[in-house]
Amino acid sequence: MIKIPICNMIYYTIFLIFMLGFKSLASGRSCEETETLNQREERADVIFTGTVQRIYRKSPTRSFTLDYNAMVFVKRVLKGDKKLQNNAVVVSGLGNRLICHSVVKERDTRIFLVSRIEDGFLRLNSSLLRMSIPHLDILEAVIKEYPSKSLES
Repeated sequence: MIKIPICNMIYYTIFLIFMLGFKSLASGRSCEETETLNQREERADVIFTGTVQRIYRKSPTRSFTLDYNAMVFVKRVLKGDKKLQNNAVVVSGLGNRLICHSVVKERDTRIFLVSRIEDGFLRLNSSLLRMSIPHLDILEAVIKEYPSKSLES
């Protein structure tokens, strides 16, 4: 039987407790939108469905702390400039910790609510929505201001 000094066991136990606690805090972080979908739609200059083609990290060594840009192929414009449809655009602000659902991977298809910034770039301004028929129906109703649809996200 191997004898481990008691102080090493204490350090090991403290380390395990710390790591388990840190993991649960990181993964258990709940995030809720503070604005209704109506408010988020009004704030967005452009709303579109798109597929992430490529992600551009600003700093490869610190990618977990910084937001990033992505090249997104626009499939359908729901609000805004229809010329963007069937074109690739750069969307910045992805991975922003102040926005609840802002993390994407390459080949993800999402509904983007973005604002125009200088030089024609677009910046994410609220959580991404998963592509689904109900989300598309609700968004179209919000954009056209139909009162009969549920407006909560």
